[in-house]
Amino acid sequence: MEIDLTRFAALSVTEQEAVFGRRRAGGEPLSGGSVDSAPGLNAKTPEGRYLVPVDAHVRRANPTVVGVGHMLRRSYSIDAPAPGLLFISFQNDLRTFTATLARMDTSDALLPFTTTTASATFLILPGYTPQRPLGSGLFG
Repeated sequence: MEIDLTRFAALSVTEQEAVFGRRRAGGEPLSGGSVDSAPGLNAKTPEGRYLVPVDAHVRRANPTVVGVGHMLRRSYSIDAPAPGLLFISFQNDLRTFTATLARMDTSDALLPFTTTTASATFLILPGYTPQRPLGSGLFG
């Protein structure tokens, strides 16, 4: 995924934090806590505004909001051929990823700064035991 770093860097720190829903300096959710804290998606200001904006990436991709299972996600920075991220995720059901992506497509504040350049899906067989050979679930 390519990222338009020039456009993103032109935002103020406050605007950048609103895009992700996390503090830039340490990664803490805008709702408070530590970098390991789950974002408080219902936390509001005294005026009633969500602390984590409604279009923040951390909200739009959150499994409790999307209504799907959890996925293990990792991203790795790349510089060539263009600045961006190599994003990988692992989940028990591909529908977890597709539902999350569909929700992000509707109003995730991060997406205007990104361009997807490739995609792939790989199925990984579960482990095996002597009673359940590798791949046995595929053939009934």
